[in-house]
Amino acid sequence: MDSLTQIVLGAAVGEIVGGKRLGNKAPLWGAVAGTIPDLDILFAPHGAIAYHIQHRGFSHSILFAILMAPLLGAIFSWLYRKRHRDFKLWTSLFFWGIFTHPLLDAFTTWGTSLFLPFSRYRVAFKTIFVIDPIYTVPFLICIAVLLFFKRQDPRRRRWAWAGVSISSAYLALTVFLKIQANRITTKALREQGITYTSYMTTLTPLNSLLWAGVAKTEKGYYTGYFSLLDREKKINFHFRPNGLDKLPKSLLENQSFRELPFITEGFYTVTESGDEWQVQDLRFGQLNGWEDPNSPYVMTMDILKKDGSYIFERGSNSIENPKERLLALFDRIF
Repeated sequence: MDSLTQIVLGAAVGEIVGGKRLGNKAPLWGAVAGTIPDLDILFAPHGAIAYHIQHRGFSHSILFAILMAPLLGAIFSWLYRKRHRDFKLWTSLFFWGIFTHPLLDAFTTWGTSLFLPFSRYRVAFKTIFVIDPIYTVPFLICIAVLLFFKRQDPRRRRWAWAGVSISSAYLALTVFLKIQANRITTKALREQGITYTSYMTTLTPLNSLLWAGVAKTEKGYYTGYFSLLDREKKINFHFRPNGLDKLPKSLLENQSFRELPFITEGFYTVTESGDEWQVQDLRFGQLNGWEDPNSPYVMTMDILKKDGSYIFERGSNSIENPKERLLALFDRIF
């Protein structure tokens, strides 16, 4: 999830774990703990492939939380030794502050490597978009309110638990909506006679109602957008070739290129332009695919050939007329 959401979640966890003892220090350091896993971007390598592998890597694993919590617990127990010398309390605060970060990230499209270094498998339930105001805003309000109460006031914990409960209830709702999206997608594929090897459903920005269904075949992908509020659950699928048959053998055998199935979970296409190629990660959808099936994809990589070597760079697609795009998005949802 986005940084603000992780800060809010960490603050709530900090308050629940240590609010009675630490006062406002608890949500403060809880917020810091909730930010720690994303500090991996400060050490992210320049190359696109290495970046995608490292981000949400070991710093988002269960083992990282287990190792970091007692270390930070010892440090903060010493820093606050005059009034709050409590190794167990600080360790608990940092463990839950750090661990809940990747736990929430596991519900996003990117997912998280919870089991590193024992397994590279990324847990990605794909039920919530990385920025979702319905999840974050009520949670933020609850945390802001509790800061106005004194340390021993029981209303602090009530507001913290209210924020956690509301956000968790919404997260549970997104799981239910995901199940419905899967059902609608598979039914539409079956009714239209589309044969596929695997499929996925993924969200459009800022909501949990407008979905994209993507079906994988040997030659490419069928993609269609639909809202769970549509009266007629009819999906217009558009085919996009994967482009792999047009790539040079040297690129197909390139070690970085061979990481793409892992990074994208096997859902990617490649388009060619001379000695340059662009990889589209289908998991994150298009900027406005519900209007134009040929619109740019949100997450891309550029492959350049220089001096006989292939260079992978992170792509960037700017959104033109963002206000109009946002209005069009919500118009399609409802």
